[in-house]
Amino acid sequence: MILNFDKIASDIGHKKFYPIYILTGEEAYYIDAVSHLIENNVLAEHEKIFNQTIVYGKDINPAYIKEACLRFPMMAEYNVLIVREAQDCKKLMDEMLPYFERPNKSTILVLCIKYQKLDKRTKVYKSIEKNPDCCVLEASKIKENLLVEWIENYLKNNNFQITRRASILLADYLGNNLSTLSNELEKLILIKKDVRQIDLQDIETHIGISKEYNVYELQKALATKNIQKVTRIYNYLKNNSKAAAMNLITGTLFSYFFKAFVFENPKKNVNTLHSEMGMEYWQVNELQPAIQNYHGKIDKVLEIIREYELKSKGINSREIPDSELLKEMIFKILAV
Repeated sequence: MILNFDKIASDIGHKKFYPIYILTGEEAYYIDAVSHLIENNVLAEHEKIFNQTIVYGKDINPAYIKEACLRFPMMAEYNVLIVREAQDCKKLMDEMLPYFERPNKSTILVLCIKYQKLDKRTKVYKSIEKNPDCCVLEASKIKENLLVEWIENYLKNNNFQITRRASILLADYLGNNLSTLSNELEKLILIKKDVRQIDLQDIETHIGISKEYNVYELQKALATKNIQKVTRIYNYLKNNSKAAAMNLITGTLFSYFFKAFVFENPKKNVNTLHSEMGMEYWQVNELQPAIQNYHGKIDKVLEIIREYELKSKGINSREIPDSELLKEMIFKILAV
């Protein structure tokens, strides 16, 4: 059966387990999280020696998995088999179908199939979709507009608070890779354990993101055509290459100006459009400076960003340092 992460985590917390966990999707964070919950919550430490096995897909085959699943636990309630990177095990799903249909109830099998979605047209999917013995997680990438809320909820669950500007900066800088985000948040939780409040200064000090000179501030400066601020941010980024990679800058700016382009030329009601694009009202309001200052020319800005994204990858360009490409790009944008 198809279950979401919260339901699966709740069931594990209440010691409700399924014989088979099939964890799939593009978001590795949730796959790893369920795997670790099972690894740490099914068996006691002394039971794990004989009853818990962790293997990698490239090292085994379906026959090994089936044989391991048919073993009975030794002085424990369950035999646990976790297959990480199961996508590397060839013909896995097809050959495991008979076992999925009649599993050993004393075994908990966890298949971690990262960066892939199951084909819903297959016999395998139709079999496991409603199978009460199969717990299926389909982990999709989180939408960008939900990142700030995700960060705040993650910290809230750990009895921490974060200012809105700090959470926005983290979301813009780190993007929707939840594994990276959670690692950085855990770092902050460890460092700030006695204060339990995180602000912009903490982000700058402990994560290395400047609260004044970052991609988000560059985006705002370009939108308002604030040449002095753009120059200051460029000089900082030029001398701090780790502060923002060129692909991060072009990706962030393209996303922002593309949204501005859509809202400048709406083909639907603006309220409907912002909902369909998964944007909050405050995010729509942040597009207004770009719409006003680049009226009728946002498509030119997008062309410039796309051009320099390709140049940064060495396409149709001689080898030029990212700092020079960045300077060319931002001042071309300001000239539009």
